[in-house]
Amino acid sequence: MKHTILLVFVLNVGLFQSSCAQQPNNPQSATKRKAEITTTNTPEPQGQVVDIDVDQFKQMMQQPEVVILDVRTPQEVAQSKISDQIVNIDVTNKPLFEQEIEKLDKDKTYLVYCRSGHRSSIAAQELARRGFKKVYNLKGGILAWQQAQNGQ
Repeated sequence: MKHTILLVFVLNVGLFQSSCAQQPNNPQSATKRKAEITTTNTPEPQGQVVDIDVDQFKQMMQQPEVVILDVRTPQEVAQSKISDQIVNIDVTNKPLFEQEIEKLDKDKTYLVYCRSGHRSSIAAQELARRGFKKVYNLKGGILAWQQAQNGQ
């Protein structure tokens, strides 16, 4: 019995020491952890894609220097679109897509969407890979947009 209690005590002390060792007593580390915890309504991407919902997409559409990028086919765009102020570059036509995105301003904010969110995710990843810093993908695409517009 004494050996069991001693063993449990030694294990607990060992666990306590290892957990303390993982968190250095460094004011910079504490500040960094605090900064990592701080969040906003719409995360700011840093050369990566951020998925956003319809409400966030609508809010961001109102900001200056925002480009709404529809990556569906021209036939799909002719059927419906989120705004008249879109730029349409068909991601399924890879050579044209790559050529056209090279003409875009990398300092602007890009709100990317497609039908369901899959193609826009691929397109947004390509933008980020090519050095675009502010790229947002509409989760659920225009289908989610239409569903929200219809109050569903």
